[in-house]
This record gives sequence, structure tokens and C-alpha cells, in this order.
Amino acid sequence: MSLEDSLNTPWRRIATAIYDPPKDSKLYGTVELDITKVDEYIHRKRKEGIKVTYTTVFASLMSRSIAFDVPEFNVYVTRGRIHPRESVNVMVSVLLEKTSEMSSIMVKSAHSKTMDQIVDEMRKGILESRNGQENKTMQQKDRLSSLPWPLRKWMFSLLKHVFVRWGFQWKKKGLDRNSFGSFILSNICSLGLDHGYPALFPLSNLALVVLMGNIGKKPIVINDEIVVRKLLTLSACLDHRMVDGAHAGKLFRALKQRIQRIDELDEVPSEELKDCPFS
Repeated sequence: MSLEDSLNTPWRRIATAIYDPPKDSKLYGTVELDITKVDEYIHRKRKEGIKVTYTTVFASLMSRSIAFDVPEFNVYVTRGRIHPRESVNVMVSVLLEKTSEMSSIMVKSAHSKTMDQIVDEMRKGILESRNGQENKTMQQKDRLSSLPWPLRKWMFSLLKHVFVRWGFQWKKKGLDRNSFGSFILSNICSLGLDHGYPALFPLSNLALVVLMGNIGKKPIVINDEIVVRKLLTLSACLDHRMVDGAHAGKLFRALKQRIQRIDELDEVPSEELKDCPFS
């Protein structure tokens, strides 16, 4: 296989069709979170035999923060109007070990599940994905990537107009307003990157994409004293059509507060679910 052939993977062929030169208004934000309590929580859960990771923790924390604190993020836009989604589903990016390609798994109604449930669901999803049993949306990737240029470009332009701008759905083919969940979460630290600036996937119609970056110890000030804490870099890209910087600030503040109450992830949030607009 030539270098040119190895570079043109199915995903790269799709990317050349769907991404235009930068022209849309996007918002980017980065925050460092003290994950001392997250580490303690992960250590305790692993002693219990539950293989909790930073990804599973933040999939849960982000889902609950969106559902209960900043529901404005759980929306999509079509025909010039913003619409709420029915549930908070998180799309988690995973690395396929055999091909080094990225795939994804969906955790539905993540805001209403315990950490043990999320860990189990993600474990099963990762096994299926790595065995080639991807969800319907991702299964379309190889089919569409086989189209010759410029048909790929025309096809994605058509799909964007039909399923995003006009709001039509084709659920049997995995093409509907919830095909990519409520937000995408990806751990780029596992790929060797300290931090990054995510892209809004044009066909996803998401208000938010989140990247988990570098984890390391740094000196910070707490109660006027310099202490060493382990910090996680979290970066987000927002669709400015649906949300703005104020929503991002509210989300990051909610995350910090929920980290301090991280043991709540072991319980179904029954009280919060009573007033939650999502199932």
C-alpha cells in the first residue's frame, strides 16, 4: 500500500467531502478542573471491581450537568428553529486498536443512569465496536466513503440539507436528529495530546463537542495557600446558533460543583429527574 493510499482512510475520504474552509461562527472554551476527588472515586470503584475511567466519569458528569443544570445544550436546530431533544444521550469516541481508526458508542439517557450502569453499557459498546458491530450511523461511513469524488461532496451536501436544515429523518438508516446523541465526548489525552480544539461535525447538529485533554499535577491556590493538585484540561466547541459563552460558563461551573459531590454518581438522581424535561 502506498503512502497516499494509507493516508486516504474511509474517514479521511469522508472528511474531505463534509468539511468546508472555516467560515461558520463557533465558540471555543477551555477549563482546568481539579480532579482530586475524581481520582479518589475511581480508586474506590476499582477496588470494588468496577472499571471506572475518566471517560465514564465525565460522560456521567456532563450528562447530568446538561440535563439538570444547563438544558439549553440538549437541543438541535432545523428550519431556523431550536428544538429540545427527548433525552440526554452521549456519543463517546473510542479508538479501534486493530485499525487505529476512531469509532463511537452511544450511551442513551446517561443522565438517569448510575456509574455502574454506564460502565457496563460502555464496556459492551466498546467490545461491539471493536468487533465491527458499530451503530447504524457509523456503519454508513464505509459505504459513503466508497463514493468517487466529487459524488462524496454532493452526497454530503444533500444529506446536510435534507436531515439538518430541513429536519427529515431516516431512522432505519441511522439518519435522524439523535444519530449523534446530545453531545460528543472524546479523550484525546489517550492519543498523546495535551489539549485540543474540537470540530463541530456538520451532520451531527450538536450544540456541544467536548475533548478531555492533559492530566497532570500543577500548583494552585486554595484558601490563600499554594497546593499541588491533579488537573484535567477540558475543551469545548459550541454551536453559536444554539448556545453562547454564558451557557458554557454555567456548564463548567456545574461540572466543578458536581465533582465535589461525585459520590452521587452511584445513585439514580431521582429528585432531579422529577423536574427534568428529558426522559
